Amino acid sequence: MKKAGKERKPSATTVVKSKPKRSQLAAATTHHVDPAATAHLGPAVVHADKTTLYSARLHRVDINADENCELLLQVLRTANGSYFLWERTTHVERHYGHDVALDASAAKCAVAANVDDALHKFQAAFLAKTGITWRNRFLHDARGDYTFVDVDLGSPQHLTSEVRHIMALLDECNFRPRTPTPTPLPLPVLLSKHTLDRAIALLDEMRGVLAAAPSRTRQRSSLVLLSSHFYALVPHCFGPEPIGQHVLDTHSRIDAMAEVLTTHFLGKPKAGLSDPLHAQFRALRCDLQLLSFASPARKLIQTYFDNTKVPLKFPLTLRCVYKVDKQIESDRFQAFATLHNRKLLWHGSALNNWPSILRSGLKIAPPNVRTNGQSFGVGLYFSDSVSRSVGYCHSNKVGLLALCEVALGTSYVTAASDASVKSRVDGVAYDSVHGCGSFLPDSGFDHVMPDGVTVPMGKLARRDFATENGLEYNEYIVYNTAQMRMRYLVVVDFDDTRVP
Repeated sequence: MKKAGKERKPSATTVVKSKPKRSQLAAATTHHVDPAATAHLGPAVVHADKTTLYSARLHRVDINADENCELLLQVLRTANGSYFLWERTTHVERHYGHDVALDASAAKCAVAANVDDALHKFQAAFLAKTGITWRNRFLHDARGDYTFVDVDLGSPQHLTSEVRHIMALLDECNFRPRTPTPTPLPLPVLLSKHTLDRAIALLDEMRGVLAAAPSRTRQRSSLVLLSSHFYALVPHCFGPEPIGQHVLDTHSRIDAMAEVLTTHFLGKPKAGLSDPLHAQFRALRCDLQLLSFASPARKLIQTYFDNTKVPLKFPLTLRCVYKVDKQIESDRFQAFATLHNRKLLWHGSALNNWPSILRSGLKIAPPNVRTNGQSFGVGLYFSDSVSRSVGYCHSNKVGLLALCEVALGTSYVTAASDASVKSRVDGVAYDSVHGCGSFLPDSGFDHVMPDGVTVPMGKLARRDFATENGLEYNEYIVYNTAQMRMRYLVVVDFDDTRVP
């Protein structure tokens, strides 16, 4: 498509938009903030005046180039009164498709001197992308490089690509069905009546092209262009198939798409707009935030991971790390927050257990979960070696582990398995059990975090024990779930080509 640098000549046909209520605008300033921006800037609101929310959702679909992108522009004001222009570009298929990519989105954040400067940057970016001014955004003929998609003020923001990535791992239910459908599915966004009217007009224009019956080549060219405009106006996810397979080039396809508009947008209630991954994320009642590779916490965890794995029969790599904030765990942990000897320890579990773990927290011997041995009685087991904990992930490709803050207090130390040792942990003499392994991190390289939590990140060294039934790695056991809280969720990749 040709780049749009200056405003295109307006059509004589304009659209009169009803002014939103002040209460709607006030609510939208908060819930329309891009979650990725919140992760980058902290708490922020979208700037609004008496009638306008300065947030623009733009889409570009080029069927010939097989491109499907969305662009979000927002004027944001942070808690300290600073203004920014936020710009996030997303590859739709990699964000909403079967396999959600961590890098499906890319964002830019420009600092503004004040609100007027921020509005100037916003309007300039809007003109450059769409070919029309912000004031004329409701013109029918606005067909620049990007198309402005007018969404309802009640339309919710979506998950970031990073959070969608982990949610797709946790559940096989992606937004797109696994089997191809006759028509692609619209994205879960509430479109305004203005946008829907424009979409219906485009479908009528396509019917007119078919009725005019020009040459087959000219007809195809016109329908490809109109289909690109339609899919930009009503964003869709096409899945693995090329977008060219979904050109609206027959009456049956056009009628089917009209039915989609009725089912997903004009019907009441709008049940077709739900995003399964978003619904599952809300059900977790847990905040997940991807750590950047450059963050100190991410670098610390990478070192902890590298130093506490031993050469295995297959490679093990760290894919990404999420910071976890589970409020119910943090609340109940407060009773042990000042207990001495708090460590950041690994806990592994099968992939299908993690939705329940993130939703309800780690539990002692939960029902319907496979038991992996109880060498020290029924409790919560942790290790300072990722090699020990990863064995519980039961996966050939990907595994999830939690790094938990565990309040160990005074530990009963033993070098051999003993299922009766739980009776010694009474909260007075002992608060936990420490099963000493023959592989243990070099304590000379322990790292103490600012909040006093010790990270045993030294390289594993072998120490021989006299007993023959000793442990291979250190194990730490607590018998009260309030003595731990999840701090990080770690995604690891296995090489499924095992060496015999």
